[in-house]
Amino acid sequence: MNRHKILTLSILLAAASLFGTSGCNTISNNPRTAGGAALGAGAGALVGGVVGHQTGHKWGGALIGGATGAAVGGVIGDQSDEQVRQRRRIEELERQRYQQPSYHQPRY
Repeated sequence: MNRHKILTLSILLAAASLFGTSGCNTISNNPRTAGGAALGAGAGALVGGVVGHQTGHKWGGALIGGATGAAVGGVIGDQSDEQVRQRRRIEELERQRYQQPSYHQPRY
């Protein structure tokens, strides 16, 4: 299989993983997870297709690479989303802490 077909397969696999979950509400809450999975699927399918082409199993390599890439990219994206959520929780707690009236200062 030529490189054009491998690239086409990679793009289709990435698009399928991205658009296949685009109706879910969780994408708006976890954009890095979805993006990581899509990017990982595309990169994995590309690498898997190239390796599979050299071993005589182009489609199988692309599918395995795409699935593995999507899983790894999704996990990395989820960790990034969790860090963002934690940072927002800390910012909200700090904001609440400084908005509370202080009972130690005299009121005039």
